[in-house]
Amino acid sequence: MSTTNEKIDMIVVGSSTGGAEALNVLLPELPSNFRQPILVSQHMPDTFIDEFVIRLNKLAVLVVKQAKEGDELKAGTVYVSSGKKTIIVRKRNKKLFVTYTGCDGESGFCPSIDETLKSLVRIKGVNVLSIILSGIGKDGVAGVKELKKMGSKVWAQAEKDCIAFGMPKAIIDEGFADKVIHPSNMAEELMRL
Repeated sequence: MSTTNEKIDMIVVGSSTGGAEALNVLLPELPSNFRQPILVSQHMPDTFIDEFVIRLNKLAVLVVKQAKEGDELKAGTVYVSSGKKTIIVRKRNKKLFVTYTGCDGESGFCPSIDETLKSLVRIKGVNVLSIILSGIGKDGVAGVKELKKMGSKVWAQAEKDCIAFGMPKAIIDEGFADKVIHPSNMAEELMRL
């Protein structure tokens, strides 16, 4: 992975209880020519993922889709994880692809934000911005810890806008948050990357 003084290649959003509401605010503000792919690891039962993706597609000008095995990650597209598997990012021929693994990671959550983030540590030359939104627990902390060692930037959702402050609080308490930010300000900040 690259250091933070280079451009951001992709955004990974970790989200749980209350995070869907933050995505409803963030995604409609991003333009269709957004320069990075966005992965969303949302703690949500798989039976609700299709409706979640449909709703986000209606709100956003970006393409929002449920990530499928083998999808190449492309700029301006939002890839939402299955609710019963975890996205693992792989690099092949200088391109990034979605693969899936089961949900037996240390976090106990499915999908596992930690496991998705850790998969990016193994990829050289990819600079990631992690955004941890509202949610219960600490999923994302272990993955962020590994990415921070590689120079990655991390944003945490501000407490005022969280339904459940557990996940962002864990990131902040560990000293990993480069920015604590409200969802209404995220799009503007992302466009500056």
